[in-house]
Amino acid sequence: GEGTDSGDVRKTKVQLVTRCYHKLVESHRAKDLLGMLDEEGRKEAEALLGRTAFSFTRMNPTGYYRLTLSDPSDREVAMRLQECRSEQIPREKQLKEYGKRIGVKRDEVERVWRNARYKNKEASFDPAWSLPHKGVLEVDFVETRKPSAKAVSLNKWDFNEWMERVIMPLKNGGDEGEMVEKVRARSDTVCFTCRQIHRILAQIETTNLRVELLVIAFARTIDWHCYLRLITFYLSMSERLQIEHRIGKINLWDECSAVGFHEFSLHIPEQRWIFQEMVHLARKEPGENMLGMLYEEIDFAVPAGWIKDVPKKGTISFRYCRDVHTIKEVRRQGAIDHGRSPFFVDEFGSPYPDSSFSDFIPLWLRLHSRVGNKHDGFAYYHEPAVSGWVVESNLRRIVSKMRDKFRTAQQCLKALDKDGSGELDRKEIAVGLFNLGVWLHPSELDAMMKVVDEDGGGTVDAKEFVAFFDDYGPESASNAVFEVGDEVEEAMEEEEEEEASGVPRGFSTSPISSPALACPPVAAAAPPPPPPAAASVFVAAPEEEEEEEEEE
Repeated sequence: GEGTDSGDVRKTKVQLVTRCYHKLVESHRAKDLLGMLDEEGRKEAEALLGRTAFSFTRMNPTGYYRLTLSDPSDREVAMRLQECRSEQIPREKQLKEYGKRIGVKRDEVERVWRNARYKNKEASFDPAWSLPHKGVLEVDFVETRKPSAKAVSLNKWDFNEWMERVIMPLKNGGDEGEMVEKVRARSDTVCFTCRQIHRILAQIETTNLRVELLVIAFARTIDWHCYLRLITFYLSMSERLQIEHRIGKINLWDECSAVGFHEFSLHIPEQRWIFQEMVHLARKEPGENMLGMLYEEIDFAVPAGWIKDVPKKGTISFRYCRDVHTIKEVRRQGAIDHGRSPFFVDEFGSPYPDSSFSDFIPLWLRLHSRVGNKHDGFAYYHEPAVSGWVVESNLRRIVSKMRDKFRTAQQCLKALDKDGSGELDRKEIAVGLFNLGVWLHPSELDAMMKVVDEDGGGTVDAKEFVAFFDDYGPESASNAVFEVGDEVEEAMEEEEEEEASGVPRGFSTSPISSPALACPPVAAAAPPPPPPAAASVFVAAPEEEEEEEEEE
């Protein structure tokens, strides 16, 4: 790279570099090839390779691509993406075969080659497709394979040093785009943890770049069973929708981390596919586990016939719960009744490392994930146990809906308070939000009023409204990520609660009495062995002998 090459030598070197750039076994060292060129040669090579070449990383190809196939560099990237797509076939086959176990017809769903268009027409992936030399190909490519036991992650000290040396100077300089590009480049050689991605996310304000960061992190997060929490608790609703479109709900679905709020549009094949899985889980796993279910915004119980097939229209939502025994079994073997889950073993049958789980969880939810006591020791699960978390989850979703339209509580209050009285009644809130494009179910409105109307006067003043926004918003102190230093204070606070109630938070046995969700009482967590796995979410049906689900 030192000195100046003659015209012919420079041309030959530039051709060699551009042809080999995407073909190195050590793909993360591709940029080192540019060091073989003099200054003029590097400029020529960078111009020939184009921006797309630098955004594509062989070990982490997940991302959006718009490729002009008449351009040699773009066409080279398209060819590499085709190779990456073919490499996904074993994982894709594993997921497809696993889906057959429930004994119902499943929709064909594309997981890797998503939202693809060629010449502005839909273009599904075909292994036999001979890549043309003209036209524009657009695709959201998704790497579905998860980090193996051999994957390398940044330790705490190296990450902190990298943040201070690389990321923070760019943050201080206002260059968020370059920050995200640095994360992309680093992801080609190492994986991150959810905590590390959360720290980077906190430095980015631009919506599209926040989404891009989570796209980059999807297949390069060591504790990937907790990845969905980054999206659920630290992105806005509009940002979550972008992630679901690009990555796909079916790729975000994780059987080992099923506890949480779910909403599906059943006319969309991949969402219907997930709901079929969850109906199967509810049938297998003990206890009342689909709570607060709404079908087309009406209180609903799953008919027994849906075990065989679910409709292809309508919107359904609910919160999925698990008892402590089920969570233990999922952590131990991936499922309540077997150890073959593709979310627990890879496409070659090897278990994923224990590092795929972690305690990355907001403080408010962590309170429902802990069992034990200070004297005998605490145990933390990767999911909240039983149903004590449901009411607060509902309140946080209500705030999330409003936050998607209004940045602050003051902006929301001003838009709703048409008469300028400084107070809002139930009707003003419901009608005002509806007119502004935010619809709250009556049960959600009941839950909100119960919390926000502290004095019970039937109206909400500015102080109460702002407090509700702050207490249940994403920036609230209780939504912060647990750190080791917080454990002492947290333990002391919870010990007082446990002494007063006599029941650890993780083992809450109280029925959900809040108007937030109308659902029957939840049974106490059952110790092993579990009770018969007949989920009471289903309406009564004639008893019949269960068929064998899978032939050995």
